[in-house]
Amino acid sequence: MNLDGSLSRRGLIKGAAGVLGVTAVGALAGCSVTGKSSKPLKAAANPVKITFSPWGQNNYWQKYVQPGLQKFLQANPNIQVTVVAPGGGGAMAAQIAAGTGADVFEDWVVPAYLNGTNALVLNLEPYLKADGLSTSLWSPGQMRALSTTTGVYFLPCYVHVDTVAINLSALDALGLAYPSPDWDYTEALALWQKATTTLNGTQYYGINPDYNFTNIGTFANDTRAWALHIMGGDVMDDSRTVCTVDSAEVISAVDWWNNNVNWPGLYNGGGINQNVVFQYTGSNGILLNLQQWAQNFNWTYFPVPAFPSPVNQISFEALDFHAINVSTKYPEQAWALLKYIAADPYYTNFVAKYTLRPPSLISSWDSYVSLVEQEAPFASKLGINYFIDAAQTWGYAGRSFLYQDEQALTLINQALASAAAAKNTSSATVLKAAAQAVNSLIQAAMTSSSSSSSGSASTSGSSASSSSASSSSSASGSKSSSSSSSAY
Repeated sequence: MNLDGSLSRRGLIKGAAGVLGVTAVGALAGCSVTGKSSKPLKAAANPVKITFSPWGQNNYWQKYVQPGLQKFLQANPNIQVTVVAPGGGGAMAAQIAAGTGADVFEDWVVPAYLNGTNALVLNLEPYLKADGLSTSLWSPGQMRALSTTTGVYFLPCYVHVDTVAINLSALDALGLAYPSPDWDYTEALALWQKATTTLNGTQYYGINPDYNFTNIGTFANDTRAWALHIMGGDVMDDSRTVCTVDSAEVISAVDWWNNNVNWPGLYNGGGINQNVVFQYTGSNGILLNLQQWAQNFNWTYFPVPAFPSPVNQISFEALDFHAINVSTKYPEQAWALLKYIAADPYYTNFVAKYTLRPPSLISSWDSYVSLVEQEAPFASKLGINYFIDAAQTWGYAGRSFLYQDEQALTLINQALASAAAAKNTSSATVLKAAAQAVNSLIQAAMTSSSSSSSGSASTSGSSASSSSASSSSSASGSKSSSSSSSAY
């Protein structure tokens, strides 16, 4: 979303062709990043010029990107950073494959940049190790999903995780008791069902879970992954090459949702609404919620209900990330910038102040709630602390398959839609067929990749990664707008 709350991240960007240029004045040694200090970059006769593409429109850049970079620029007199028009939705992949694109950029479509053994972004592990930085610095749920067996290619931008927004005014009108913070899924379901009713001509919707099994569109930050995990299953194994939606746990989860949620009659809009009683809503929408709904009716953020152990509390978590273009001419300077953006508490807190989004950097979590309450005093009544609880314990980010992710998710989502249409019947048949089809698809891609690798000489980073763009970027644009039930 934009800082003025006027557009969501997934809206269309028009006329975003402006460029903001800023030049450094200072020394690298002043960069306060957790871990060992990098060696000062050798001063150049002329500043090294790199580009940074954040997400957002012009007011977003001007309000925090440009001023937020000043500390870095003062510490690096030999680096000039130009903030360029944003991409997002995998748009940078085609540029990188063509040998262009921003040096450092923000996006959320992982498979557009990492497909099998082909990467359009630098492996950050050597840089992290050289500076003594551990991936434990960042939100555990996000790093679980962003890390792979082949390396660490992405670092999270901010925490975008769901809590439940409860419409207390609606519960009062309906004569329903407020839940307790330790509620579980059976209590939640009972309340959702009671709150789905019409009173004095007003239709109330009991729950908007921020996804819909009948929507077969795909989205990189898969909003369905957490819902499929409520009984302990997952979409894929840890290698990300085997589909596991045919497991008993996933089948049980899908059957629970389909037997208890009326998808066609579900409220399917974005943002907190006066007619929705329980709304899974993300921290990326805090600013918008405070601006639009703070005084309209009585509501609060609340912990999500607990599902059976060992899953317990769980909700959607997004994967907005920063990465470095594999074709950058200045990897050391690009890493210095990324390290500042991702690991310096000054920048993460600066961003949080203007956007009210929780930082992914764990060391900034303690100060986040007080920061939001200072900027928006009304928020002190709204349970902002539950977003940090979510980031610590229950956020569940969907991972991407290493091969054929777009096609695989389409097959899975079609199966979910078929299962939702066949209400009150087991989803086992369609999910087992989907898993078989996905695994056949992935195995074929892996065999093809292996054959290609053994039959050709090693190639440069940019040429070796071109297939990543061709196989995923063409479809990734649709991922930025397909989740119609999203609240952001």
